[in-house]
Order: sequence, then structure tokens, then C-alpha cells
Amino acid sequence: VSSAGPRPGADEPDNNDSMSIVSITPSTNKSLRAGQTVEIEVKVEYKLVNAESAAVTLDFSAGGAVLRSEKQTVFKGRKTLTFRKVQLQVPAAKWLHVVASLSATMSQRRYVSDPEVLEIKAVDDYMVVER
Repeated sequence: VSSAGPRPGADEPDNNDSMSIVSITPSTNKSLRAGQTVEIEVKVEYKLVNAESAAVTLDFSAGGAVLRSEKQTVFKGRKTLTFRKVQLQVPAAKWLHVVASLSATMSQRRYVSDPEVLEIKAVDDYMVVER
């Protein structure tokens, strides 16, 4: 891939808050049987520049219902955060969604970053991670 020069705004600072799911365990090659209770660890990376503190929320949902929700307070900067030992019963569903979001209150208005969504697909009664 070639470039005709720097992208527009390349010299401007990036003032956007952001969040991404870096990893999830058990590993993506391990099958999870519906009904099984598993201990999940999710590592997220966030960048918070527009508020002094915010909440990182991790939701596990299937079939439109939230099965489990975890929340941690974070502070300004770019860091990695790990949600450890999250107990979850694997649903009998076609998809399990893992959604990470960053929310803060600024000037009495609530702000929520674009969520990062990881879909885990059911294949023959087992859950398989797809990115």
C-alpha cells in the first residue's frame, strides 16, 4: 500500500476517548459448552482524554438479555485494564456478545464512547470466538 503523503490531520493531537478489547480467555480455540460455568478474563485498552475519570463497563449478553455486567472506574490516560475471574454460565444461544464501553460525565452531560463488540458464535452447541 502506498501513500501520497501524510493523512489529513496527522499533525493534530488525537483528542478522542477510545476503548478496545485486547484479549479474552479462555483462549479462542477452546470450546465452551452451553450450560457450563466458565471463568473469563477480558483485557481492554482504553484512552481517556476528555474527563478526569470514567467507567469502563463490560457486558455479556445473548438473545438481547444482559447476562452479566462488570464495571471499573478508570482515570485519565492510556492504559490496559483486566477484568479477572468473571463467572459466566455459557448460554444456549447462537451468539454471545461481549461489549466494552467507556462512559464519563462531563459538564453535567453523560458521554459514552463507541462500544467495542466481540461476538462469540455458537457452533454445534459450542461457543467459538470470531473477531
